[in-house]
Amino acid sequence: MNSTRLRHLMSRVARLERRGSGLIDLKGVDLSGRDLKGKNFSKTDLTGADLSNADLIGANLAGANLTGADLSKANISDADLTGADLTNAVCPQVNLNRAKMRQSKLVGANLSAAKLIEAVLTEADLSLANLTYVDMSEAVVVQATLSSANLTGSDLSRANFTNSTLTNATLSETGLVGATLTSANLAGANLKDALLSEADLGGADLTKANLSGADLTDAYMRGAKLINANLTGADLQGATLTRVVLIGADLTGAKYNDQTKLPFTITHAQLDSMIKTP
Repeated sequence: MNSTRLRHLMSRVARLERRGSGLIDLKGVDLSGRDLKGKNFSKTDLTGADLSNADLIGANLAGANLTGADLSKANISDADLTGADLTNAVCPQVNLNRAKMRQSKLVGANLSAAKLIEAVLTEADLSLANLTYVDMSEAVVVQATLSSANLTGSDLSRANFTNSTLTNATLSETGLVGATLTSANLAGANLKDALLSEADLGGADLTKANLSGADLTDAYMRGAKLINANLTGADLQGATLTRVVLIGADLTGAKYNDQTKLPFTITHAQLDSMIKTP
C-alpha cells in the first residue's frame, strides 16, 4: 500500500469513527511494514489483516478485532489493546512491551518469542496460547486465564499472576524468579525444572502439578495446595511451606535445610525421602 492510499484509508477510518458507525471494516487489509505510530484503530475490524513488521508504537487498538491477523515482528509497544480480540492471531516476535491489554482475548494466539515486558494483561484470556520463550518480565497478569497455555522457556521474572488461572499450563524451564502467584490456580500445570526462587505461591493451588527439579529456594508457599504434586528433586532450601497441604505429594530427593519451614502435617515417609543439606 502506497502513502497516498494509506492517507485515504486513515481518513476513512477517522470519518467512520466520527459517525460512530460501530466496528469499522478493514478486514484483510495489507498494512505490512507501514509506519502507523500513534494511529487510531479503535473498534476497527482487522480480521485477517497483515500488520507484520508494522510500526504501531503508541497506537490505539482498543476494542479492535484482530482475529487471525498477522502481527509477526510488529512493534506495538506502549499501544492500547484494551478489550481487543486477537484470537488465533499470528504474533511471533511481536513487541508488546508496556502495552495495555486489559480484558483482551488471545485464545490460541501464537506469541512465541514475543516481548511483553511490563505489559498489562489483567483479566486477559490467553487460553491455549503459544507463549514459548516470551519475555514477560514484570508484566501484570492479574486474574487472567492461561489454561493449557504453553510458556516453555519463558522469562516471567517478577511478573504478577495473582488469582490467575494456569490449569494444565506448560511452564517447564520457565523463569519465575520473584514472581507473584498468590492464590493462582496451577492445578495440573507442568513446572518441571522451573526457576521459582523467591516466588510468592501463597495460597496457590498446585494439585497434581509437576514441580520435579524445580528451584523453589526461598519461595513463599504458605497455605498452598500440593495434593498429589510431584516435587521429586525439587530444591526447597529456605522455602516457607507452613500450612501447605502435602497429601499424596512425592518429595523424593527434594532438598531442604534448617531454614526450610515445613508443615506439621508432613509425613515421616515424606520427610525420610527428602535430602537435608548443611
